[in-house]
Amino acid sequence: MRQAREILWNKIFARPAIPAAVYMACVLALTFATGSYLVSFAVTAAVLVMVIKERSYCRQYVTFILLTAVFSMLLSLRMAGRLNSYEDTGMTDCEVYIVSAQHKLNGRSSYTAALPSGAAAVINIDNDDIFISPGSKIAVTGRLSLPSKATNPGEFDYRKYLMTKGVRYSIAAEDIVPCEQTLLSRAAGMIDSAVFRFRSWLYELLISDLDDGSKAMMTALWLGDDSLIDRNVRSSFTLTSCSHLLAVSGTHFSGFMAFILAVLDLFDRKGKHKAVLVLFCLATAVMTGFNDSVTRALIMSVCLIFARDRLSGMCIALLVMMTSDPFAVMQSGLLMSMAACFGIICWGKEISRFMIIRNIPEKIATAVSAVIAAHLGLLPLAGVAGIRLSVAGLVCQMAGGVIVSIICIVFMPVLVLRLAGITFASSLTETLAELLTGVTGACADMSGGAVNCGRAGSYLFTGIFLLAVILRFPPGVIRKALFKPLFAVAAICAGMIVVTLGAKPEMELLFIDVGQGDCCLLITPDSSLLIDGGTYEKGEVIAQVLDWYGIRRVDAAVVTHWDGDHCGGIAYLYGNGRIGKVLCPCSCVLGPDDDGHIEDTVGISAGTVIDLSEKARINVLWPYSVTDGRNEDSLVMELDCGGLKCLFTGDIGAETEEKLVNSGAIGDCDILKVSHHGSRFSSGDMFISRASPEIAVISCGRHNSYGHPSRETLERLALHGVDIRRTDLEGAVRFEIKTTY
Repeated sequence: MRQAREILWNKIFARPAIPAAVYMACVLALTFATGSYLVSFAVTAAVLVMVIKERSYCRQYVTFILLTAVFSMLLSLRMAGRLNSYEDTGMTDCEVYIVSAQHKLNGRSSYTAALPSGAAAVINIDNDDIFISPGSKIAVTGRLSLPSKATNPGEFDYRKYLMTKGVRYSIAAEDIVPCEQTLLSRAAGMIDSAVFRFRSWLYELLISDLDDGSKAMMTALWLGDDSLIDRNVRSSFTLTSCSHLLAVSGTHFSGFMAFILAVLDLFDRKGKHKAVLVLFCLATAVMTGFNDSVTRALIMSVCLIFARDRLSGMCIALLVMMTSDPFAVMQSGLLMSMAACFGIICWGKEISRFMIIRNIPEKIATAVSAVIAAHLGLLPLAGVAGIRLSVAGLVCQMAGGVIVSIICIVFMPVLVLRLAGITFASSLTETLAELLTGVTGACADMSGGAVNCGRAGSYLFTGIFLLAVILRFPPGVIRKALFKPLFAVAAICAGMIVVTLGAKPEMELLFIDVGQGDCCLLITPDSSLLIDGGTYEKGEVIAQVLDWYGIRRVDAAVVTHWDGDHCGGIAYLYGNGRIGKVLCPCSCVLGPDDDGHIEDTVGISAGTVIDLSEKARINVLWPYSVTDGRNEDSLVMELDCGGLKCLFTGDIGAETEEKLVNSGAIGDCDILKVSHHGSRFSSGDMFISRASPEIAVISCGRHNSYGHPSRETLERLALHGVDIRRTDLEGAVRFEIKTTY
């Protein structure tokens, strides 16, 4: 025991970077596990106090860390108090103080404002003429509300995102009037305006003459503004887990600096032009918009330039970021950045050396090894972050990382060429942008076999990561003591994943929360089908759900009838190439002037059978012929999967229910999709009694103006002993069909 202790203190804590590394690891791990930065500060402070007590030679270094941690904790308490400050939601008319501003090249601006209570709110404005500078005080009239939260798998959780930034509310502004501008705010406004004009000038010089796809891609990679990215392109990056490539990070910064470093090496072989590098980093941050990811990359780059070793630089960067923003450790971007940097530091040289031995050119080996090592560092976050694993995705992440680095490396040469009036640089830019888009698109098309291993996957990847870290330790007591337990944990988690994959359901039914509308996604091992899609605006939500499940293109979609709250989302997805074919009871009523237009539809009626897999099929029960698409003519369909039956009823009312019951078309079912969002004119006693469902699913919007579901319908269902599930109360309603009946 004493020998192990001596090894621990003499070998591990002998270097100043190690205590900082322990601190960093504790902060990230505990914050991620508990969701509380206060817990991480308290525990790591206790650990470092023991370090100080045990050895004096690292006291100054660790004292600096402790003082920074205490200071950050005080800021955290203050910000936590602001986050928990309550305001009455609803219409508001108050004066707010603008804390920060982000201006997009698509004309949108986002402002973070401090409310009178001290709580923070975000204000989004679609107006090129309004340009508010940080430090200004404005009078705003609008609706104050809590941001929307995710209610479907894969849906972007805007509320959680803002909470990690210390923002509690959002304001839908109707009127903004400047109240007060101090000398400082006027100066900030001049700087803010100058930066935006500079970025706009770069856009006009380098990007504006490219085709639309290349224009959007280069705007994201060179200027840090992804507002122009097309939904289909964004979907490709999501499906291949490459979304991080669209946000400026350390990868982009290193690419931008590569050209400068090459030039500096011509004059200074020792590379001591640190001041030049720092100025270039600042210029790059200005160029790319100074948003959160850019600021993080800037701080880490500057710290790495001045640090004795990269590990110390990374730790100091973490401390600086926490001091400036205590909520930083709650943001996934920081976790991923730190994890990727740690992977490069830990394994980059070894992987590069291994590749060079096998006659791979040194520069190529260095670039590729950095990408591989970064992904090794990201392993613990893979399962928790919902990253879907596939060979195509892994190839895309590595290839995409290399292409993005090349795009950033050529920025300076392209800028020089365009300033000189040489236009062939545009062709080079377009070629690289099309290459990146093509690679992600091709890999996204092959991502159907991707696996989301869930929580067991995160344990497995974390175990593999820790094993790789332990193997970097020198042979000794610590390595011997930890290797076997970690290996056992990783093996158990691998077994859990194998069992999980072997027990895949025959079908998954997901009643997606689309507000006041209907939408159900059916997934089998062989196919996917979408029944209705809510309003046109909800098409984006459905697209995010499809991305979560790794579905690039739904095989078919069924429109039960052509009301906007059923067909709108289908039209959105069809227009974006996310649907194979559309089945409906009548011709499409959407014209070219409507939101979305579906050109080709297939008419179906009673007697049509839709085969989903060997054990799953849909039988159409109503209408008996092609109709004009009224509510009473909605498609009524029975899903039969291994004996379990689910009845979809569209928006039919009592009139059609009576016809179906009298004709004998309706039989017992297990799950009933309640007609017309729970309207009191549907789901009559006779119909419920004949269908005899165990579970009823009601799809409706929260606080909708129609009063759905009605009290009468709820009472009728309860009287028949039906278990009621509602999307307005619980979000998406999910069922797995695993066994036969």
